[in-house]
Amino acid sequence: MKEYIITKNKRNKRNIFLIILFLICFILVNFTIIYYQNHIYKINKSINDSIDGRTVMISPNMDNIKTEEDAINYKYDYDKINNIDHVIASFPSLISGGGYDSSLKDDYYDGRIGLKYGSDKILTMDVIGRKMNEEERNVMVCPIKFYPSDYKDNEIENLKFIDGRTLIGKKIDVMYDLYEKNEKGKNVVVGQRKIPFEIIGVYDNELIYEGYDYCFAGGKQLYEMYNDYLGRINPASYLATSSLDVIVDDVKNVNSVKSKLNKLGYSTKPKVFIDYGELLQIEMICIGIIVITSILTLGISALYIKKYVIYSSYDIALLYALGYSKKKIEKIYFYNVLYVIGIGFVISNFISIIVSLFINTKSIIYCLLGTTIIGIAIILLNYLFIKKLLKRKSIYFMKESN
Repeated sequence: MKEYIITKNKRNKRNIFLIILFLICFILVNFTIIYYQNHIYKINKSINDSIDGRTVMISPNMDNIKTEEDAINYKYDYDKINNIDHVIASFPSLISGGGYDSSLKDDYYDGRIGLKYGSDKILTMDVIGRKMNEEERNVMVCPIKFYPSDYKDNEIENLKFIDGRTLIGKKIDVMYDLYEKNEKGKNVVVGQRKIPFEIIGVYDNELIYEGYDYCFAGGKQLYEMYNDYLGRINPASYLATSSLDVIVDDVKNVNSVKSKLNKLGYSTKPKVFIDYGELLQIEMICIGIIVITSILTLGISALYIKKYVIYSSYDIALLYALGYSKKKIEKIYFYNVLYVIGIGFVISNFISIIVSLFINTKSIIYCLLGTTIIGIAIILLNYLFIKKLLKRKSIYFMKESN
């Protein structure tokens, strides 16, 4: 009789509905987790690959600099700065990001580009082509969506970009004016320097929040170019006390590096402020979807289990009459819940694992963990519900009449 009722339970059409319900629930939960994990991964990677996002700007304590002579003689302790854990480079902020003319100038583009301090350690983002090391000369890595001109942010949608991939292996000239002081002590242009650069790689500038007109060049060469160009205009005291860019290997280590720089006596501030509002909003939406899905699934499954137990009242009464205890009967119907949820759990996770392999393998463990927690919660609550249903008076009276 027990085997007959179990077989009957498994063939119950309501079970098919519950299997589909749990399958949809687990798939929706898993796909929400996959989306969240993939989106979080992309945002974190974008922030971490962004050089400005993991740059700390430091400046000297001006209380120790009273005169211009103090400023000229001031020197940053590069050895101590570079020996801080997780610091991969430090250099004067002035030498990175300066604007230069280029041979890309034509009737549409004004040819202005910015050159930033680059090296294979600093450039953690994916690059088509290759990266340069700090010592390399006359090479640069430029944006995929390249716009060699000055522009305003509200003009971006209407800009006509150059596909940087078409420039890999090509050479462009970078030019800047040469200055000298005249008899009156004013800076005057006395010539122009032209340096050929080969574009050896391109990067996705939109992914890492970089400008459309910025390329990366070897750091050592940028020092020389600055001294040859703007270094002739700016007074020595200005360069000596200007801020430094301290590049950190990972965003999560920025606060630790800032704390150690403060202990060395430097004033610190992040180069850019990262807004995690979008991340929090996505997180709240995903949590909301999972919670609402779980509650609806629990409610609908409880409703159907209630109908299912009532539908099985005669079978339950018959089992009572044959001498089965209430605990044994609870187990029979509890196993049916396990059977239904188990099928939904296995199929949904199988589908989710396959999807995760193509999108983000880190999602697999979170999918399994999420559906396991939700599945256990639904099983326990439905078990308690079954126990309550088996105490119904209608079932008790059938038991007595049998």
